[in-house]
Amino acid sequence: MILNDKFMCNFQVLAQNADGYVVFCHDCKSVQLAFGTTLIKMRPEYFREISQAVRLEGLCKKTRAAANVKNIFIPLEEGITLCLTFQEQKKLEQLLSEATALFETYAILEQL
Repeated sequence: MILNDKFMCNFQVLAQNADGYVVFCHDCKSVQLAFGTTLIKMRPEYFREISQAVRLEGLCKKTRAAANVKNIFIPLEEGITLCLTFQEQKKLEQLLSEATALFETYAILEQL
């Protein structure tokens, strides 16, 4: 579920690059993903779902269209879909992969 209340207050950067970032807010217990012109604030379990959807879409799309064609569609919620080019999908997948690895590591350490 996407959250739309206040911005992050006590956040930790999980990953960032020239295209965006992923942060986790310890106070709100939410994840914020910024990529291109899109900003999404969500619960951790939804972050995991989006990360998996982006990764799976990358595995399914073996053929490349023209560089500027947004032919990759990743549904977020009813009525909301990310539309990406092949290169954007790969960049988002890399960003989410880095963030997910760190997020899961912190989750394990928190349980110790």
